[in-house]
Amino acid sequence: MVYYESDIYSLCICIIEILVGTLWYGGNTYKLCRYEVIRAIDKINNKKYKKILLKGINKNYKNRCTLLQLKNIFSY
Repeated sequence: MVYYESDIYSLCICIIEILVGTLWYGGNTYKLCRYEVIRAIDKINNKKYKKILLKGINKNYKNRCTLLQLKNIFSY
């Protein structure tokens, strides 16, 4: 069986970086990095994007969004 939840997390991080226009990697701990990511999400104006991206980086991998949900939100 293939588990893709960590890929969803990574993809959401990449999308956040693209939408915000900055890379972050200066945090020495997971907690600090996560804080920086959450702050970056606040810079995104689209509420649908914010909601799905927050779901995509949920700490509990079972609560993360699916690739189909991401596709549906970002499809035009």
